[in-house]
Amino acid sequence: MAEVGRRKPGRWIEKGRFEAIDGILVSKFLDNGIQEKGIGFLKVLDLKGVAKPKPMLPQALGQLFHLRLDRLEILKLRASAGGEYPYILPTMMRFPNNKHLYMLYMEGIFLEKLLDVHDFPPNLTILTLIRCKLREYLFPTLEKLQNLQILTLFGYSYIGKEMVCFFGGFQRLQFLKLWGLHKLETWKVEDEAMPSLRMLELAYCSHLKMIPDGLQYITTFQNIEVVPYNLS
Repeated sequence: MAEVGRRKPGRWIEKGRFEAIDGILVSKFLDNGIQEKGIGFLKVLDLKGVAKPKPMLPQALGQLFHLRLDRLEILKLRASAGGEYPYILPTMMRFPNNKHLYMLYMEGIFLEKLLDVHDFPPNLTILTLIRCKLREYLFPTLEKLQNLQILTLFGYSYIGKEMVCFFGGFQRLQFLKLWGLHKLETWKVEDEAMPSLRMLELAYCSHLKMIPDGLQYITTFQNIEVVPYNLS
């Protein structure tokens, strides 16, 4: 399925959604649209099934994100086909030039590791990760995203046993959602971490032993929502 916003005389296409169609067609469509100076103004792009059964999008398409689709505001990359097991995301994510991109949704396994700090959009405020199966510590990278305000880690985005919010990290983070991190056992929040946090949602983290004591020292903290049976 392909869906794009209407292009009227004198106006640009601003929204595109692609699902389960040939990757070469997607690439040619986007590339031709950019050359015609229409899709170069694309603001919302939703790519679903980007690795089903093989990567739907060529690796080189990543260059379009940070070199030519520089008006993007919302980008969703979904490598899962909707089943139990996610697919691998193509190695194409680098967004240092996407200054307008404020919302990023990534579903699928990273081939090597999470993006480096300088590869994220510089003005990213909303980040959602799902089924990424990251084994390294997430927070040492994410806590350095200076404009991040909403962070959601859904099912199996992180499969480590320990998580630490380090001193002074996540300066602007206001909303944190941790859902389905089934292997997480220990979570520590150091002094002056997440000083702007207002709300925490915690659910289905079945092995987490306790909620961090460090949360009580966050003066902006207003609300915590916990699924009753998710703490062992």
